[in-house]
Amino acid sequence: MEIVYLSPNLRCLQPHRVYLRILVLCTVSSLLSAAAVQAQENDTDRLALLDFKSRISQDPFQIMTSWNDSVNHCQWEGVTCSLSNERVVTINLLSRQLVGSIPPSIGNLTCLTALNLRNNSFHGEIPQEIGRLLRLQHLNLTYNSFSGGIPTNLTYCTELKVLDLVYNELVGQIPDQLSSLSKLVLFGLGGNYLTGGFPAWIGNFSSLQKLSFALNNLQGGIPPELGRLSSLGVFQVYGNELSGIIPSSIFNISSIYYFSVTQNQLHGELPVDVGLTLPNIEIFAGGVNNFTGEIPVSLSNASKLGLIDFAQNGFTGTIPVVLGKLQNLFRINFDDNKLGSRKAGDLNFISSLANCTVLEVLGLSRNSFGGQLPNSISNLSANLSILTMGSNFFHGKLPVGMGNLVSLNLLGMEENSLSESIPDVIGNLNSLQGLYLNYNNFSGQIPTSIGNLTSLTRLFMENNRLEGTIPSELGKCRSLQAGSNIHGFVAMALPGHVMEIVDPSLLSAEVKHCKDEHESSEIEEKAILCNDFSQNDSGSLEECLVSVMKIGLSCSNSLPMNRMPMSIVVNKMQEIRGIITKKNRMPMSIVK
Repeated sequence: MEIVYLSPNLRCLQPHRVYLRILVLCTVSSLLSAAAVQAQENDTDRLALLDFKSRISQDPFQIMTSWNDSVNHCQWEGVTCSLSNERVVTINLLSRQLVGSIPPSIGNLTCLTALNLRNNSFHGEIPQEIGRLLRLQHLNLTYNSFSGGIPTNLTYCTELKVLDLVYNELVGQIPDQLSSLSKLVLFGLGGNYLTGGFPAWIGNFSSLQKLSFALNNLQGGIPPELGRLSSLGVFQVYGNELSGIIPSSIFNISSIYYFSVTQNQLHGELPVDVGLTLPNIEIFAGGVNNFTGEIPVSLSNASKLGLIDFAQNGFTGTIPVVLGKLQNLFRINFDDNKLGSRKAGDLNFISSLANCTVLEVLGLSRNSFGGQLPNSISNLSANLSILTMGSNFFHGKLPVGMGNLVSLNLLGMEENSLSESIPDVIGNLNSLQGLYLNYNNFSGQIPTSIGNLTSLTRLFMENNRLEGTIPSELGKCRSLQAGSNIHGFVAMALPGHVMEIVDPSLLSAEVKHCKDEHESSEIEEKAILCNDFSQNDSGSLEECLVSVMKIGLSCSNSLPMNRMPMSIVVNKMQEIRGIITKKNRMPMSIVK
């Protein structure tokens, strides 16, 4: 056998070829392995989505019909995948009216960055497995019915920028484990049933821009650490049980534009320079608390301010005239405070509000404002829809210029000492739905122009010195509710003036000029229960009218417990119908 000797070059080349083959084999093997893993991961995503689908019990828009194996899962409605590996990265099922729950398998979608189920009807607990979504940046489960506690495993979702769980049925305390979510930009837990204190660690969320813990049952104080949130724009904690004072550090966050602490148990005074330290403030609300002191004049420097609402507090002094500089104001509400001195000049600020051309709401009721109503009221915004000035110490007449406020939906002047006649221009306010003039000293007749108020649902005029008949034009106000003062009109008319509130066109000539022979007396609404019509064979028309109206009074009593049972109503009305039929007097529909 001949021995073949390899040249030196061949000796070097041969191992190289071997290594190359090995490298190729390894590469191919790796690629095949990676492809297998990728396919497995994609299949895991697909199965997780199908499991999610199986938990949907109602799907009125049939969104889930596209979630089937006939098409790639990346093409399913509401699903978005990565272009590089077809892994699911977002699920967006916003406002699809879906009913169902989130399965634990949601944790298998490990590439998920956004889950948006806002405005559906999902229920059950938020699964702890959601903490496996380490890439999750956006979690929006608002406006659903999720219950149970906030999952503590969210602590592992450290990439979260949006955590919005507003308006669900979550209970328990805010878990301290959430303190790891330092990248949050939006933190929303409002509209739940959360208890416990306000976490101080939120002060470490340096990127936080929106914080909403409103409408829960949180107690204790507002931590001063929140003053470190230098990017905060929205601060909503209204509707809790928070107490103490608002830390001064919060009033130094110049980026805040929405500030609402309404309906808590907070106290103290507003900083005198609040309008300077919060230059971007647009919404400033702190009603239903125990704030005291005067309204800061510096608010006039907050040129973007659109809403000031500090109703139901203990503010004293008066409203600064310089607030008229705020041309963006659309709502001013200081109802139920201690403003004013019961003297003339308390309303000097009214004239300056003529500059607030977009003003829609002005609430001044239940204070100590005095003097006469200024004519400058007529210069208020043409957009003004709500004007409440009741329960003060005003006297004199209603300014005729009030007829210019044609956009008014609600006018409250009750419980003052206003006098003279109700001006005819009241009929210009044809958008009016609520008119409160009760408990004053108005005299004269009710103006017939009131019939122009065809949108009126609430009308209160009791306890004045009004006289004469109720104008027939009031019949045009067909939307008046039972709780309105029609109840009072009838009560005052019984029994001596019942014929004055009956439409004469519905009566026969025989009784049209019927005179009253009854003595005037105060009628108690429950007295009808004691009446017995069974023996009244010769009851007069007027007696029947009185009986019908007394039944109506009983049925419209403000206290349900004092209303006549319907079984008795039916019996009484049948008795009255029998009397009227026997006398052949008139139809039953007689009251205007």
